[in-house]
Amino acid sequence: MDFGALGGRYSTLGLLGEGGDARVWRVRHNEHGTLHAMKVLRTTDAKASKRLLREGRVMASLDHPNLVTVTDVLLLDGRPSLVMELVDGPDLDQWLTTQEPSRVELVRIFRSIVLGVAYLHERGLVHRDLKPGNILLKQTVSGLQPKITDFGVVKVINQPHLAGFRTWEGVTLGTPGYMAPEQIESSRDVDARADLFALGALLYRMLCGRSPFQAATSAERHELARKRGYQDPRQLVPHLEPALAALLHGLLEPAAQERIGSCAEVLHLLDAWVPMDTPEDPELVEQEPSKLPWVLAAVGVAVTIAAVLYFA
Repeated sequence: MDFGALGGRYSTLGLLGEGGDARVWRVRHNEHGTLHAMKVLRTTDAKASKRLLREGRVMASLDHPNLVTVTDVLLLDGRPSLVMELVDGPDLDQWLTTQEPSRVELVRIFRSIVLGVAYLHERGLVHRDLKPGNILLKQTVSGLQPKITDFGVVKVINQPHLAGFRTWEGVTLGTPGYMAPEQIESSRDVDARADLFALGALLYRMLCGRSPFQAATSAERHELARKRGYQDPRQLVPHLEPALAALLHGLLEPAAQERIGSCAEVLHLLDAWVPMDTPEDPELVEQEPSKLPWVLAAVGVAVTIAAVLYFA
């Protein structure tokens, strides 16, 4: 594909990826010489076009180091196209499949993801599709920098500057295995706590090497999410610190009102976490969550006790 027809502004350098509705190309701005990613619809369907324009409008309003930004919206053969920041790196799913990062590195990356989600929530936005494939990793001098992308099903709550932005409601939106139980029923009443559940599933994937809800079908994964049907992370990672196990239990709580309720709480827990210096030490491995008062304060006594009883 040649984007030279767009007033000679962009030239194609290769295909980066594609999904059901769109392809993403690496492009160069012919005048500035800058590199970008361009998301181009594969269809002229009116609903898909409106959805991409909504996505572009939301992304263009954001400015955070852990979010992919949109710099322009163009029409290509009558189809809307988004010009975005180019992230030269794998997505989180690809990276986790090929690398063996330390727990310290995983928690550092996860904390940055939480900062990006916190920024969204502060602006009345619920992503609704947080998953490893929607986290891109940019290589920087200080290490990998995660960038959240794909705002196609974002929910807008009370945002005057996005007046007229019609949120997709009344239908199931998201990815099985990362969707909160309340999101499975309908997106109409979903709030920021749905993203907190997805963050729990994301952290579980990062720490345990697999998604929490293992099943053959979407319906079975949905049912497991409703019933707290995941394996105790300490069985998969024997030396996992109790603090991180408690965080996972608190985020993956099926009932939204009993779940860790904000990114601020998650960040508090992560900032208080201290990795084990000697993970082989049985006394450290067997340390009870009740000996960690900051965990109980941040997550809540009820959540911690429920998790311990359930997986005892």
